[in-house]
Amino acid sequence: MRKLRVVSVAAVSAAAVFAALTIAVAPSASAATAAFSIASSWGNGYQGTFTVTNNTAASISSWRVEFDLPSGSTIANSWNTQQTTSGNHYTFTNAPYNGTLAAGAATSFGFLVNGTGVPSGCTVNGASCSGGTTPSSPTTTAPSPSVTSPRPSVSPSVPPSVSPSVSPSVSPSQAPPGSTVLAQAGHSTSEVNAKISAAWQQLFHGTPGTGNRFDGQSVYYQLSSNMAYVEDIANQDVRSEGMGYAMMISVQLDHRTEFDALWNFAKSKMQQQSGRTKYFFTWHTDTSGNARDTGIAPDGDQWIAAALAFAANRWGSGQGIYNYQNEAAQIIRAMWHESDSGGVNMFDRNTSLPVFSPPGAVSYTDPSYCLPAFYKIYAKVVPGDAALWDKAYNAASQLLQKAPNPNTGLVADYTNFDGTPYGGDSASDDGYNHTFQEDAWRAIANANVDAAWFGTKPWHTQYSNTLERFFQSKGVTTYPSRYHVNGQVVTRGQNDYEPTHAQGLVAMNSTSAITATEKGRLDFVNDFWNAQIPSGKARYYDGLLYMLGLLYDSGNFKIW
Repeated sequence: MRKLRVVSVAAVSAAAVFAALTIAVAPSASAATAAFSIASSWGNGYQGTFTVTNNTAASISSWRVEFDLPSGSTIANSWNTQQTTSGNHYTFTNAPYNGTLAAGAATSFGFLVNGTGVPSGCTVNGASCSGGTTPSSPTTTAPSPSVTSPRPSVSPSVPPSVSPSVSPSVSPSQAPPGSTVLAQAGHSTSEVNAKISAAWQQLFHGTPGTGNRFDGQSVYYQLSSNMAYVEDIANQDVRSEGMGYAMMISVQLDHRTEFDALWNFAKSKMQQQSGRTKYFFTWHTDTSGNARDTGIAPDGDQWIAAALAFAANRWGSGQGIYNYQNEAAQIIRAMWHESDSGGVNMFDRNTSLPVFSPPGAVSYTDPSYCLPAFYKIYAKVVPGDAALWDKAYNAASQLLQKAPNPNTGLVADYTNFDGTPYGGDSASDDGYNHTFQEDAWRAIANANVDAAWFGTKPWHTQYSNTLERFFQSKGVTTYPSRYHVNGQVVTRGQNDYEPTHAQGLVAMNSTSAITATEKGRLDFVNDFWNAQIPSGKARYYDGLLYMLGLLYDSGNFKIW
């Protein structure tokens, strides 16, 4: 079994979750309506949402929403829609996939506003957004900074034991525009958006490659019209970690078509429907979905579950396997309760830490599987297990403090539950399990996502400062990517196709700037900014970490 590799769940984006402030009047039963709400706000801007509802008795095949913004307020970008602008007048038409609405059905689109002005003169399909005959000019209230959470545009149907909303009641740390590390390093919003768009286009829709695909750009491939997978190009297989990363990237960037195709593959081809690890995901399949190893990699399951939870809030839940809320709850509950029916839990009940690989390898862990920020989300998806997720949050935070070497900040790929390297560490043994290689890179982001979402704590800063001092000593733009935890370079046993100064580690190290206070902290951000989008044989792991790094460092990795 090849070494499992997972992306640190870290996120550089302080994704504030705010209560929606509805300012459209109640819908009329005689027409389509468009209700405006503010999902989140900051000092000089906000995230707005329009929910378009078909209140007629017949299906409609398209919709068009128009409104004005006052001088000084502009729309930076939008999603789930096609936008045109003329001065301060904005027109939004349906995307190809959300134009048809059955009687009583609804869809939503969103946008980011620079400024505090709210829409006026709103029309939907030429009539008032409130359902009347003249454009509505709602009485508005300034965006409120109180922290609650957005609701999905479609209310998912869930069992009584499962919360119908994924939204946490915790108060995440909010990073206003300009406070992200890419902004601090001098990169404008338009530059950042262009780089994110280019990375998405190349890694998800770039040149597929020929033969073994080593010469291509994309890692995303269609298996059928409604099913897709992400391929580990070098090994020509599919891994649950990559599926989870790709699903999370898709929901963060509002690409529902790709999200649904990936989820269909994961659900249909990878999720186990019986046995001791029921509802968990086979970590390793071929590109047709045939299992190569039926063991479980808990990082992949955790990313898939978090992505589904966010999809439920961002898009609303649909039917069957696209009831994202129910699917997320099923996976999250199983993490603690497989043992209720004779199975093997994903989390150890004694230590509250994720085990390495159920059902067999359950006596040790992997620091990069410790995703404390996700556990606060899970506690709201399955509130009956909130106490267990509180314990997991504390245990994961403790492990991420204990595992790093105090002089270098490096953690081992696999550790005992007390944070010591699994199997010990010997200077003469460059083995993967006890050294700092691909798995361990992600632990850096895991800590900093927790800080970005829920506030920086002293240990976050100490960890990031220690790491930065070590990598500064090795040369910020040239350091190798694999070490013993004491800082000795690993020279044997690594693959021969990944760059020495790998973009995956470069991306993860850049997230340390979120909490570090070291002079030169932004040098790591600039090193990442100057890195090329991964292509070729190594583009799977490095490419997905690169994509996540852009979201972390730009504030676009959000709680939905």
